[in-house]
Amino acid sequence: MEPISKLNQRPAPRRIRRSWLLLLCVALSVALLYRQLATLYARPTPTAAPMRARLPVDGPNEAVIIPVGPGFQRIALRHGLLLASGPDQRLIGQQSLSLCEQQRDPAAATLLPLYVGWDWAQLREAAMANLTAQPPRPAHYGLKNPLLDDGPDGIDIPAFQMTAATDETALRPYGDAEALRLTLRDRRPALWLADTGETTAGPTLAFRDDAWLLWNGGGQAVGDRSDYAVRVQRLPDRDCRFGRLQISVYGPPEPGAVGADGGLRRVLWYAGGAMMREFRLAPGHYAAPAAPPPRREDAVLFERALAAGLLRLGEDGRIAIAPADLPLMRIQARDHPEGLAPHETGPDWLNGPWDEAIRQTHRALHFSAAGRYVRQQVEAFNARQLWAAVRWKAADADQSGEWRADWAGAPLALTANMPLLAGKLFPELPQGWQPWRRVARWPLLEERTPVHFHLTLTRPAQRGQRLEVLVAGGAPTVSGATVVASQPRCLDATPCSARAAVAYWLRLEWRAGATALDLRFMPLPASAFPDGYRYEFSYLRLEDGQLAWRDPPVGGAGDPARPAPAEVMVRDRAGAMLLEHGQPTTTAWALGLAALVGLDPAQSGDVASVLARLSLHGASIVDARLSVDPRLQAAARRALLARLPQVAAAFGERDPWREVRIASLVVMDADQGDILAVVNSPEPPPGAVWSDLYSFAAGQPRRSPLRIWAWQHDGGAWQAAGSTFKLVDALLLEREARHRPELAAALAGLSADEMAQWPLAQSYDFGADAACYPAHASGCAAWARQPGQRYDRPESAVVHNFRGAAGAETPLERMSRARDERYGLAQALRDSLNTWFAWLVETTDATLLDDPTAAGLATVRALTPNALRGVRPLLDLAAELGFGASENLDGGLLPAGLIESGDVLQTTASSLDPITSRAQVRLAALGFRMQATPLQLAEIAAAIASGRRVTPRLLLEVNGRPAPAANGTALGIATERIKDGMARVALDGTAQAAFAGARFDAIRPLLRVKTGTADLDEAGTVHNAWLTGWLEPGALPSESRRLAFACLISHAAGTGGEECGAVVAAWLASLAESGPDG
Repeated sequence: MEPISKLNQRPAPRRIRRSWLLLLCVALSVALLYRQLATLYARPTPTAAPMRARLPVDGPNEAVIIPVGPGFQRIALRHGLLLASGPDQRLIGQQSLSLCEQQRDPAAATLLPLYVGWDWAQLREAAMANLTAQPPRPAHYGLKNPLLDDGPDGIDIPAFQMTAATDETALRPYGDAEALRLTLRDRRPALWLADTGETTAGPTLAFRDDAWLLWNGGGQAVGDRSDYAVRVQRLPDRDCRFGRLQISVYGPPEPGAVGADGGLRRVLWYAGGAMMREFRLAPGHYAAPAAPPPRREDAVLFERALAAGLLRLGEDGRIAIAPADLPLMRIQARDHPEGLAPHETGPDWLNGPWDEAIRQTHRALHFSAAGRYVRQQVEAFNARQLWAAVRWKAADADQSGEWRADWAGAPLALTANMPLLAGKLFPELPQGWQPWRRVARWPLLEERTPVHFHLTLTRPAQRGQRLEVLVAGGAPTVSGATVVASQPRCLDATPCSARAAVAYWLRLEWRAGATALDLRFMPLPASAFPDGYRYEFSYLRLEDGQLAWRDPPVGGAGDPARPAPAEVMVRDRAGAMLLEHGQPTTTAWALGLAALVGLDPAQSGDVASVLARLSLHGASIVDARLSVDPRLQAAARRALLARLPQVAAAFGERDPWREVRIASLVVMDADQGDILAVVNSPEPPPGAVWSDLYSFAAGQPRRSPLRIWAWQHDGGAWQAAGSTFKLVDALLLEREARHRPELAAALAGLSADEMAQWPLAQSYDFGADAACYPAHASGCAAWARQPGQRYDRPESAVVHNFRGAAGAETPLERMSRARDERYGLAQALRDSLNTWFAWLVETTDATLLDDPTAAGLATVRALTPNALRGVRPLLDLAAELGFGASENLDGGLLPAGLIESGDVLQTTASSLDPITSRAQVRLAALGFRMQATPLQLAEIAAAIASGRRVTPRLLLEVNGRPAPAANGTALGIATERIKDGMARVALDGTAQAAFAGARFDAIRPLLRVKTGTADLDEAGTVHNAWLTGWLEPGALPSESRRLAFACLISHAAGTGGEECGAVVAAWLASLAESGPDG
């Protein structure tokens, strides 16, 4: 046996060798792993194949490629076709035409061909062919409402015509899937596309509501891509049961347009018989849509319950839900029918189908999560089917109280939320009224009973104290106070009758010591407030009388990367603060600029909200200075607001036009374009609640205190410029006189004898001894001498001069009164002679074919911008002066695209209605059938004054950067006679009375004005009163600028010279008396 020590020594080397071996293995493993990792990371990282985007769920069920680049691309599909257009494709021109206006025979509802894409030379040739035919035909025979293009030197559309299937085919009402026919009448290559999914290069194509014509410039062949397109759409029209056509022309992007290769493209999918669908897609490869997600469990349950009769729509518009114990009720009814009470009101749940499937649906409706959600949606739907609300205003501002409501004893939850239409219930902007209290949720009662509103006062009322209450509902019964006055209120009907009433205004008088007020009235059905909830979330909809579950579109949570709005400060021209911390200052309120700069952070489109968008361009603080001169602004505001009570008083105690009257005075630097003053009425009163302002403006847009009426309008029929538009006529006649000697002589002035023998007067039947034009129109003399219907009626082609107390004057009478030896442009402007301007402007319109006795081709319309250039020069000049286009007022200080439509820094385009007859040519010359703003008229006056057209601007400086100097475009028209005539208006013309007196002796020689009076009713008793013009430098103390201005007061009894003349006179007198320091 060996010693223990030896036994202990012998195994030791083996343990050491094993440890080294283990360490060596680990080291080798690490080295190998490191080498593998090094090799792996040394290789280039492979790029994963990009996931192909999918088309929207409602897109075509196949893969497509959306191409890059401008133009229109046709993409053929197995089922239908796609049409993709570049993101910056330009809308060149557009016309809308009622199909009722295109009828050949209204009795038979047959259609005349509509010609599109001819130019003026071709149309005139067709008219001459009609005149020389045997037997002769009228020039316009078969040529109704042709839509012309520029011709070979401009946008040249391949000519085509639109007809019904045959000449005898009667039109059917819109929506009857009637096919119309398009026929190409041009040899150039072009391609038709239709909503039927058909594509053809052939001459004829049928379409229902939507068709395209594609072509390339230069006569190039059309493949799958084209540069130009015409779209023909048939759309519904409220005034024509057959609908209307909208024809739009598109072309390549404007030079310098950005984003043409990378932006989203507009993609239209025509799937044959299916409805057209539109998408916005980026260029790229797209796979077929994914399978639509499965229907929501609650949506499926709702449809099953509705089909099973477990949900029923009641007569009051609410949904009844089958009771939870219906199975027990049915068992009880089966086993003990003798105990059933007679069914009188509400749904009869015991009669009707009942099987295992319905029982399971009933169980899910009452005892599942999906059923609980369906019942919540039904409750929300029912809450919207009845209306009852109250609002009150105490004569004592310290009086307050709390409303409670119940219905058949059941307490009701109340809310302050009301639809925007509630703003229509107030004739004036509400001030001092407590918030609305409306029933938010209604319990399901089988019988309709009055709702009870109870007001508890915080302290007893004193005898004789009064309050006003507005009840949205049926006629109320009142207890706790005495009814002093009551008046029904309607949303639209004027005057409002009890039958049409949706609310009642009450003036009440408290009884001594009264502490409560009780009102009982019937709630109204939801139909009384149409679209009352159009902006609220809801799954349940009532569509064509049927209930439907509609999942709302998936909405994003907003762009988390979008920066917070910039903090904005706004100052006036002198540096005084107008807005800070999101609120207008006392200075802004005093100057009437609060609505312009911004009343509340919730307001959109005001100066502050536009400037706040500069955060998108890296600005966190914006300090802006406006061009408004506080001295001119304060004086202008005082002058305009002081006149308005007199305007209203002219109509008596109950002014019928109070709710639609607007007024404005705008002043600009005629040379630089700076807007120096802008006054609007109505304007928001200080202290008005923003929610009331917004609701009132939405409910009564004509009386909106948020709209800047100086350069924004509502597109209605009450924006006619009247005789101020004769400044445009005068510029037109001066331009035309350069190549028409007989017209030049007429502008220079003719004697009475020369006028009587002047060929142009004889051929057009203009008489110096007649107050009407044409002079020998039937009944003209008697008609012009007495009150009667106005002359701007669409069916009347006769115009007459302004009728004073003694009737309308003739040119000879005007000459005699003013001791004129000759009568020309200056005298006609002085007298604002309607017949003279209507006569001479008519002679400039080539569509009338120089034949005063015939209709000519007056119905012609321009589909492209230059289609009627030189043919209807009145429209050319109006466009050059700014009509038809909106203008940005930022002075070039803001990034492109920052200003949006509707912002106060963008004007509403002034526009002329389509001219389709000789009568409408005359009426346009007199300033009717148009929508004009005061700023547009001030711009025209400024252009005449300076000889240049300058774009107006409201922003003078942003964060220390000044607006660039105004350049302007030369007018290029002689204006001496126009200036002379405008000077005579203030001296001895239509504004003489306003500027008479010694205080205007220094002003009058430097004042140039033009009045305007546009009738707004058939009797000529209510007008738009206008005055525009300018004041030369030197007339006012320390005022070196040439001040252009325009005033408008709508719905006035007086003329422009009387109403706006008084305003401008008061403004100028105030400035003259106050001196440079105000």
